Amino acid sequence: MQRHREDTPTAIWPDHRRPLAVRGRFWLFLAPPKIGGSTSYVITSGVSMEPHFHTGDLAIVRPADHYRVGEVVAYHSSLLHVVVLHRIIAIHRSRYVFKGDHNDFIDPTHPTRAELIGALWIHVPHGAAAFGWLHSPVTGAVLCAFVGLLLVGTGETRRRRRRGRRGNGSARPGASPVTSPDRRGPVGLSVRSLLIGVATVAAACAAVAVYANTRPAAKSVTHRVHYTQKGHIAYHATASAGPVYPNGTVSTGDPIFLQLVHRLAVKAAYRLAVDAPVRLRGTQQVFLQLTGPTGWTRQIALSPRRRFTGPAITTPATIDLRAVQALLDQVQKATGIPASGANIGIVMKVHVAGTVAGRPVDESFTPSAGFQLQPLELTPAGSPPPAAAGTPSSGTPSSESGFDPTAQGTVTSVSSMRNAFSLAGHTLSYSTAAWLALVGFLLAVALAIFLAMLLKRNQAFDEAARIHARYGHMLVPILVGEDLGWPPVDVTSFKALARLAESAGQLILHHQADAVDTYLVNDNGTVYRYQITLPLVTWGKWTETNVVADPAALADAATALADAAGAADAAGAADAADAAGDPAAATPGAAEVPA
Repeated sequence: MQRHREDTPTAIWPDHRRPLAVRGRFWLFLAPPKIGGSTSYVITSGVSMEPHFHTGDLAIVRPADHYRVGEVVAYHSSLLHVVVLHRIIAIHRSRYVFKGDHNDFIDPTHPTRAELIGALWIHVPHGAAAFGWLHSPVTGAVLCAFVGLLLVGTGETRRRRRRGRRGNGSARPGASPVTSPDRRGPVGLSVRSLLIGVATVAAACAAVAVYANTRPAAKSVTHRVHYTQKGHIAYHATASAGPVYPNGTVSTGDPIFLQLVHRLAVKAAYRLAVDAPVRLRGTQQVFLQLTGPTGWTRQIALSPRRRFTGPAITTPATIDLRAVQALLDQVQKATGIPASGANIGIVMKVHVAGTVAGRPVDESFTPSAGFQLQPLELTPAGSPPPAAAGTPSSGTPSSESGFDPTAQGTVTSVSSMRNAFSLAGHTLSYSTAAWLALVGFLLAVALAIFLAMLLKRNQAFDEAARIHARYGHMLVPILVGEDLGWPPVDVTSFKALARLAESAGQLILHHQADAVDTYLVNDNGTVYRYQITLPLVTWGKWTETNVVADPAALADAATALADAAGAADAAGAADAADAAGDPAAATPGAAEVPA
């Protein structure tokens, strides 16, 4: 029989290439220019485009054929060497004039058409956060695994479609396709796809684990630690209660009248304030410093030098105002210059050394609080007017004359913190990521081993499944009972049998019994046969032992069964004769004896 093939028109895009072409166009449309695309992604910063754009917004721009006034366009700034996203306000001689919506000035550079990147296409508020999430290594690995699974699924679909197209032909023109039940389920393809997907996930987990292990578990962070040296100089005295001091007490900030107050108690406090661990040792001493109008100076120790450990110390002292007045009178008598206008200061000298936040410090702190000497009165230097009579003093410094002096200091601290990255708004350390990736890798490997074993077990039926998938249109299921011209001629492969069927213009007869699939082609009385012996299935395991019948063993078994059946029949006949009372029947062949 002559065979021919009908030609069919060929599409411009074959079916299996059309999805690839669509994905290619999609990629060229959305990919950045550096990797072959035409779309640029700009993350905004600053306030020049408020209120429409804020820091952290994402602007997606694409090239345009024409740029018009009023459009928001991104361009390369030759002055700032950055990408600028502003609005076009004018076009002069092929140059574009830009201005930020929030700015009150025009951009200093006027770019040409070649320096323009593209016009605004999509504005995504706070879109920079999504880009930061995509840049994390774990997200990249997950996306790689997803793309791998997508490619695997697409490739498997294309292969299935190609097999389906090959199986939809006809062996002979005009013949209706005859198919037999397709025993091949989706298990093989599903297991194979899952195995490839799990292998991809395992590779991604391994990549994440390797990358995370190459990153240090901790990183050094340098930050500045600010501390403040605080001093507090207070004085206190008692006086006779009266119109000047209604309560009979003198507190910090009150003027001191020398005819009413003769001794002044002083307290000098020091503290180093910092939000960090400190280890300090130091010394403190309080002095009285006298400075005359002509620059004459004398310093008198009010307390011995005291040593302290820690961040704070308080030292008390006492000033004998009569002795101070006598000393000033002696100076006035010796120089002839009046002592009025002299300055009497309380000086606190502090020296500390040690560590702040683990960094060494060595500081000297010498604040002073002074009084201005007037005739018969000491006024705190720089203090506001004293409270009215009868109003209690607050007991706190109220001037900037030095009763609450401060000094700022800074140390650079290097601390160690865990090396981490941000994933979907959560912070994950690289060490934790390495362990999670390792666990994921082990689970993926275990699942891959299980799927590989399952796939290997399913491969026992793959040949029959492939035959039905490719040659199902040539198969005709039959029942044994017709004389097909035995003995058949066995062929070595199904392809040979299929070629015989095609050359003879015949269909392939298929018979399935027990664990054997038999395929037959009757060519003018000569029967060609191809058989597939499927493996046995036992509980808990699969064995490759084939079903092979031994003729001698079968003959012996048949003889034994026949003998057993004959003995059983004889025993049944004897039992029936006994029941009827017939001795002859009971003893076959016995002679009759006369009475």
